[in-house]
Amino acid sequence: MKTFSWQQIPSPIITEILCLSNCEGIVLDLEHGAFSRESIFSCIQVATNMQKQCLARIANVDTELIRICLDAGVDGLIFANLKSAEESLRIHQLCRHPSHTSGGVRGVALVRQNHWGLKDLISKDPVMIAQIESVEGIQNLDCFVRHNYDFYMLGPYDLSASCGAPGDWDNPGFQEQLLQFTNKIPESKRAAHIVHDVKKWIKKHKGYGMIALGMDTTMLLHSNREIQNVRY
Repeated sequence: MKTFSWQQIPSPIITEILCLSNCEGIVLDLEHGAFSRESIFSCIQVATNMQKQCLARIANVDTELIRICLDAGVDGLIFANLKSAEESLRIHQLCRHPSHTSGGVRGVALVRQNHWGLKDLISKDPVMIAQIESVEGIQNLDCFVRHNYDFYMLGPYDLSASCGAPGDWDNPGFQEQLLQFTNKIPESKRAAHIVHDVKKWIKKHKGYGMIALGMDTTMLLHSNREIQNVRY
């Protein structure tokens, strides 16, 4: 199992602090964080220079954002709320350089990822993670499996909302979607993000290939509240 820290605050200082742990890498949450183009580049730079894997989660199939992350040297991308076969095909095209077999359309340039031309211009494919967060995504899971993502991550909150029962983990509709996911995706290909109660939930995900633990914003929030509640 590879463990990652989860970052929403767009600061390379936060990236550096998170990289000082025993995690294998960092996930930059570009979906719900407040990252600018420059802060994306800086955070990727810090993580990779500290010999940590750096992944970025993006909200949709954004051609420019995918290019920015890959050119900056990100190791992989998490595609939030993947729903359709068309989206999935486009993702693979944008993440791969052109060849007679890949069907890729990624541009070739002198960028940080290849040390501005000092390394091979054509890089290996990035780690690609499909995040499934809707009933439609579950319905198209067979297609995503055929596209052979490195990992598949369930988004339980959005998936439960897609079932009409946000946060109701015992809802029969949600349980049915969850069963389809677990039946089709082996544990070694699953990824998860545990935001709260890590000690409680981590054993449940023991066989997963990748797991992100905690989140910078919530860790600051809860640690600060705990400190402020201390009284002599």
